[in-house]
Amino acid sequence: MGKKKVPQEPPGDLFGEKGETSEQSFEELLARLEEIVNRMENGGLGLAESLKLFEEGTGLIKRLSAMLGDVREKVLMLVKNENGEQSLDDFTEEDTE
Repeated sequence: MGKKKVPQEPPGDLFGEKGETSEQSFEELLARLEEIVNRMENGGLGLAESLKLFEEGTGLIKRLSAMLGDVREKVLMLVKNENGEQSLDDFTEEDTE
């Protein structure tokens, strides 16, 4: 018997955009976090619902932070200074001119 082929995930982009996977994109996660913040700021929620939303929000923050960290690492791999060393300089308005 031969080995079974395991389907591979399609490659994602820098922000974890949705492909054929069940992963949510950065933008979708951020939109959900904003929705949670708005609901909590508007009030009128019970303690149990507030706690549930708070827990979901903190989980989203961790996921979003990890995604941004991954992007930062990828950018570092792409940016090299004149000596061929990796460096990530602060963005300035002069960079857009």
